[in-house]
Amino acid sequence: MVEDELRDELRGAGLDPTPEFRARMAHDFDDALAGRRTLGVTENPSPRRRASWMWPAIGAAAAVLAVAVVVTRGDDHDVVTPGTTTVPSTSTTSVPSTAVVPDASMEVRTGTLFDLRIGDVVDVEATIARIDALPFGPHTFDSGWYRVPDDPSIDSCYDDQDYRGVMWGDALVIFNGSDASAEVMRWSVGSQSTADEAFFLGEEVPTPERANAIVSTEGIGVGSDADALQPPQFDEPLDGGDGTAIHRVTGLGPQDGSLPQPFVIVYSADGEVTGILADTGRC
Repeated sequence: MVEDELRDELRGAGLDPTPEFRARMAHDFDDALAGRRTLGVTENPSPRRRASWMWPAIGAAAAVLAVAVVVTRGDDHDVVTPGTTTVPSTSTTSVPSTAVVPDASMEVRTGTLFDLRIGDVVDVEATIARIDALPFGPHTFDSGWYRVPDDPSIDSCYDDQDYRGVMWGDALVIFNGSDASAEVMRWSVGSQSTADEAFFLGEEVPTPERANAIVSTEGIGVGSDADALQPPQFDEPLDGGDGTAIHRVTGLGPQDGSLPQPFVIVYSADGEVTGILADTGRC
């Protein structure tokens, strides 16, 4: 009777069930009347069958849930925003590197290099070992001790004495005395701008094996701007010939003209510093 009423309602709605549908309905009703099952429920009540029309909807819901949703933890706890996945960047940012200039403790205006000031008295072997341990070591030349012959024909305060020259690349230090106690008589950096090293050492100093890129505390070094060497720190430049200029530090020695008269000279060419020389100025 229930089946007849359902069939009548379907016809009233303009729907004529197919033979297959009618057969399945009859089977379901027979099972229900026999007590084997209830309509829409399998013999085992759990789990329930889902009608075939639900699967497309479930698929769509799963696709929506695949998009991560996170709850924003802010002032408004109910605000929901789509989650995002942060992908680590594989690109690298190149940081310009700055070349480290070795610290040679050079101060032009006081005549200091490697913490040796012109006129200082030092232990030579200990001094060489100390500088060798710096980034400038080991030393590249050592003349050994040389005695300047006594020459009565000239009035010199340098002859009949012992001198030793040691080089670290383009830095030269000349000691006067002995290993145990010697005066720092001269030092130079860059071009060997005088021709009298052979007088003190008995031989020409070799061409420097390397440049040390030494820069003074005042920013003066080989290749720096010679136009910065201005009064009152420096005297007016003198013409050194062959396109060179001589810049002498002002007021380094005694102002009464007495000896010694230590001095520091900066040499330049084409507007750039080429060498620096400091001397005790004993004679």
